[in-house]
Amino acid sequence: VKVPYVGAADPIKQLELAENYLFQQCEYAILSAISVGGITSDGVLLLHYFPTPLLKSLLLSRQVIKRVKAIYFLSASRSHGSFFSHEDAGTLRDISTFGISVFFVDEAASTMHQFILKVGQAAGMFVPLERRSDYLNATRFGVYGSNLV
Repeated sequence: VKVPYVGAADPIKQLELAENYLFQQCEYAILSAISVGGITSDGVLLLHYFPTPLLKSLLLSRQVIKRVKAIYFLSASRSHGSFFSHEDAGTLRDISTFGISVFFVDEAASTMHQFILKVGQAAGMFVPLERRSDYLNATRFGVYGSNLV
């Protein structure tokens, strides 16, 4: 399900559509309660889908950052299935940068992977828990080429 979009021709209607979508997200009430001090204990979010990018400002609010220690999810995106959209990937990097651990729970393989950012880089990946140290100490390189040679 994607956020309804009417475009720049009607910004008031667009804001209304986006807000309605945001209010329907199951984690919205919990994050809102944390942000206004209604929930003051530390905890984790257990979600079916990775949080929508529309929740990014709420996720990065001062109180939420202090209280939410980790996010566990089963599927990357409501709108893109098992893939992250560009906006999802940005949200993932940002919440990781602010210290919230993010875990993908792969039910089919009965495994869990943690999103790890490489120090000094804006890139990261989901790594099996037992391989986190290997990933952080590994050298990455890319091979570029063409099949037109």
